[in-house]
Order: sequence, then structure tokens, then C-alpha cells
Amino acid sequence: MIGTYAMLSISPICELGLRLGKLARDAIFPVPDWSRKERPSRRVAEAFAPVQLREVLHSLRIEKGQRVMLHAGADAWEGIGWEPAQLIDFLLDSIGPSGTLLMPSHPRLTGRNGERLYDVQRSPSTVGLLSELFRRRPSTLRSCFPYSAVCAQGQDAEELLRDHSRSYAPHDENSPYARLAAAGGRVLMLGCPVFTMTLMHVAEDTMRDRMGIPGFYIEEKVTVRNRGRTSAMSIHRRAAWLWLYLARYRWLAGMQENRLLIQGQAGGSPCYSADASGVVSWMQKQVLSRASLYPHAGLNRFLRFSGTSLKRGIDE
Repeated sequence: MIGTYAMLSISPICELGLRLGKLARDAIFPVPDWSRKERPSRRVAEAFAPVQLREVLHSLRIEKGQRVMLHAGADAWEGIGWEPAQLIDFLLDSIGPSGTLLMPSHPRLTGRNGERLYDVQRSPSTVGLLSELFRRRPSTLRSCFPYSAVCAQGQDAEELLRDHSRSYAPHDENSPYARLAAAGGRVLMLGCPVFTMTLMHVAEDTMRDRMGIPGFYIEEKVTVRNRGRTSAMSIHRRAAWLWLYLARYRWLAGMQENRLLIQGQAGGSPCYSADASGVVSWMQKQVLSRASLYPHAGLNRFLRFSGTSLKRGIDE
């Protein structure tokens, strides 16, 4: 079966042109706030039986003992008629005590007078209700890196998270994302697009010395508070303007064509799973190839986009 994204495998320079055109349109004809459509309310679905959802997970190769990173939108539980807590419990039961469940938990940084503070135990997650509810569970651990932090629960949670504080960048070789790939884990996306797969950035950060793009990282000072102890960290994150140079549609088409993604459906919402190791290996080849948009990043010397001008396009 030809994947949904195969039709969107346009050339990198065309994708860049479309993005620039959209930015220009939005700058000239901004959409007023009052005309923005709110997310439509959904009819409460007839509840999925656990056996139905178990069949969906089995088709996506989510099994007992696996290490699974979950990305989930509201459609994930609305579409199957479950409460968020029920879905978390079901997933933990599905992988069993020998498995490990992980979720991105990008924190909201707070502070005064320009200081940025990350409280590992208190800073709320900015990537959805399910992620926040999972973070609040007493047995859930959270990594100490201020950007793209990860929460985890299960047998290998501590092992996957413990070195994130040593990372140079959010998704590098010490991150839970890279560790998940090295451990042969999977990524599960329920009710959200494949674009949400943070794992796609592992290739950038693990190959940072070979990227050759000036201004790729922004250095920041962040105060980290963990169990009452406070320390100062100097961290690096991808510049916001690099969003323009992510060949996302082409990458997704390529992953589908190379059978790195499995697609299913639950309650009318699409769901996907991916082999973390395969995606990272494939992306590492793409990042340095002419098939990506990165060779065109030098255009920003003339376009001069900044983080604030592309705030709505950031996809950490």
C-alpha cells in the first residue's frame, strides 16, 4: 500500500518555496484572531473494548516488554471513548512490568528578570494533557534537560533518562530519544500527526559536528531545580528559523516508502508506530544528503529570519 505521504514527496527547494510563500501571505494578509476557528467539539464515541485496542496495538507491533515512546493528542482518547488516565493504565498494562513507557514532557520554563528556570518535579508539560497527567504520577521519572525533557515509567526508565543532563543539545547521544533508538524501542503516535515524532531530531543533534550550518544552535543559561537542589546549566537548542529547512513532507514520504512506519486506525483517528532505530539511522543519512533542505540553510544569511518571526512554526 502506498503511504499517505508518498504523494507529498516534492523536491526540497519546492517545499522551501511553499513555506516562504505561506509566510509571505501571512505577513501581508494576517488572519485576525476573531476569525480563527476553534477546534470543533467531537461527539463522544462509543467506548472501545480493551480487546479492540489491544488488536490495534498488536498491529502496530506494540508488545509486552517493549520500550515505547508515546505521542498522543486529544483524539487518542476521545476517539475510543476513554478517559486519559484509562489510556495510560492500558498502555502500561500492555507493555507489562518488563516494558517502559516514555512520553515527551517539554517543560514550561519560568523565571524572573530574564532567568529561565526548569523545576524537574514541578514545571508543567507543554505537549498535551496526557503528557502532563503521566508526569504527575508518583512513579514517573523525568529527565533533567530543560528542553525536550522526557518522562518515563517502567523497568528501564532510569537507565534511559539518567544522562540527559549531560547532553549538549536536547536530542543528542545522551538523550532518552537516542537511548530509545539504541535500545531497539518503538515510537507510538495516537491521534496526532507523524510530525510530532521528536525522534526525528536525533539525527541533527548526534551529527552536530558535521552539519556545517552557522547559527544552528542557540546557547542559553537555564537554572535547573531537581529535588530541592539547584544548578546552572549551559544548554544548546536548535534555532527557530531552522524550521524552514526541515524537509518534513519528503522525510515522511521516505519513511513510508522504506517501511519505517506502520499505520493503523483507532476510533476514526489515524495512528502510527515506528522503529526508533530504523528512523534514526535513515534520518542520519538524510540530514547530510542533498535530499534534505539543510544544504539551503545558507539562504538565511539573506532572509534573516529570527526565532521570534517564526515562533508559530517551531516544532521542537
